Amino acid sequence: MLVGPQAGAAFGLYTLVKRQGLFDAFIIENPFRSAPVHDVLTTMMGELTDDGLPSFTFLQIACPDREGRVQKTVEVEYVRTFEKTLRERAPRNLKLVTHYIEKNQDFLPPLRLREGLRELFSEYRFPDDREVRGLADIIAHYAALSDRFGFEVDVPEMTLAAKADELSGSGATDSALEILDYLVEAYPASVDGYWRLANLHRELGNREAAIGYYRKCLEFIPNMRPALDWIARLESQE
Repeated sequence: MLVGPQAGAAFGLYTLVKRQGLFDAFIIENPFRSAPVHDVLTTMMGELTDDGLPSFTFLQIACPDREGRVQKTVEVEYVRTFEKTLRERAPRNLKLVTHYIEKNQDFLPPLRLREGLRELFSEYRFPDDREVRGLADIIAHYAALSDRFGFEVDVPEMTLAAKADELSGSGATDSALEILDYLVEAYPASVDGYWRLANLHRELGNREAAIGYYRKCLEFIPNMRPALDWIARLESQE
């Protein structure tokens, strides 16, 4: 990832075209800081709009209307034209996000880094509107993200826990157990995972399994009072 203010922005757009794949994401300021730079970069961008990119690439441009007291009206129009061209030609594998910053008072305008990272990784949080019938649906989502980003994206622990809770609450206990078994395999130090497994097995009447998972919780938190209490209650049922 390249984060580029000022001249770093022009460098970023240059590498996007001339060294494709060197960076997978760009969070930059307005790269068109002067007419000569604009002319060079615009000519180069023809290569990109015609052929697209070999893999997913994220480009965010933060475009201020001024830098301190210096108006940037022309430079803003450069970005708007650039954006319009990309929207029309839709080069393959490129996602463009623009932020037009009005009434900027800073000499070094904000890059909107936080917004860029949130947008880039927006699907890391499992979509609320996506149906989950079992573990395979969750794995498929993060496998697709891994292919998109070019590195393995682990399924978040809390996503697994939340989806297991939803499924167990709707009566799909077998699917919930499958997800929780995967959770503790992927995160072997997850007390939360063992706790959920213990509770679900207890609710299902699997007494020995529940005791085993409560004892697993105690390996990490020896004085975990709820686990100790449930072990005592379940053992008293012998």
